[in-house]
Amino acid sequence: MDEPLRFSFKHPWNYVFVSLLILLVVSMVIGMFTVPALLALLIWLVAGVFFKGLLLEHGAFLNRHVIRDYAKAAQLYRRAVNTGKATPQAYAALSSLCLSEGDTAEAVSLAEHALSSLRHDAYAWALFAKGLARVGRFKEAEIAARRCAQLDKAGALGASTFGEIQEAAGHLRQAAASYEKALGIAESANFRARLARIRFALGDPRGAQHQVDQALKRSPKNPDALYLDGKLALFRHDYERARKSLHQAASNRPLADKSLIIPYRDLAEALAQLAPHLVKM
Repeated sequence: MDEPLRFSFKHPWNYVFVSLLILLVVSMVIGMFTVPALLALLIWLVAGVFFKGLLLEHGAFLNRHVIRDYAKAAQLYRRAVNTGKATPQAYAALSSLCLSEGDTAEAVSLAEHALSSLRHDAYAWALFAKGLARVGRFKEAEIAARRCAQLDKAGALGASTFGEIQEAAGHLRQAAASYEKALGIAESANFRARLARIRFALGDPRGAQHQVDQALKRSPKNPDALYLDGKLALFRHDYERARKSLHQAASNRPLADKSLIIPYRDLAEALAQLAPHLVKM
């Protein structure tokens, strides 16, 4: 599932800010107390300077979800965490970035810290489970995934989390079943791409292509689906389609975004495999 937007609304400064903003709007509507309300809002905005950790979190959020500067986002989240006053949402967001960057041990530690406050947050449990699986702690990962599934009312996040754990453990058929279950609950190009990769690894290129086609119908510019489409075309010796899909995959993926399923090095290797065939065309 897509990462939730973890803007730290639960910080007390934000509660007061939103309250003052509502007060200002109401005062403007009724035509009374507008100046005092505006002055109070401005004073509180200035007071925000003293909440250094919160400002760092907001900056990290903007870099992560608006500017798409993932390295800067991780840096700001880490600085917020180092203040010792960061919200649990900041720990979870940094855990997600660390997981994407391959800093798995730190991701596990951060997710565990976030869970000390976010005990009923399904996505935080999913982060914890995925991190544990990547460091080989599969039994603990399954326990965390079960907790995620209990909290995930829709069910897709829990099923896909089990899929990632089973895939990390090398249990590909079980992983495929989990992703199919997730897709039965919620349509997702991400789930389709993961299932396609497993189908291909299990020697079922037709099944893999079906999943890729469905993923591209939903998300035509999805870099993971385009990469897999190119790999499958290479497998069939359809070099023109491979060229088109792999080049589109390269042009549609931000180099700094490591949250995608397929590492950039795999895309580079596929392009290198394709190059000799393009010379012959």
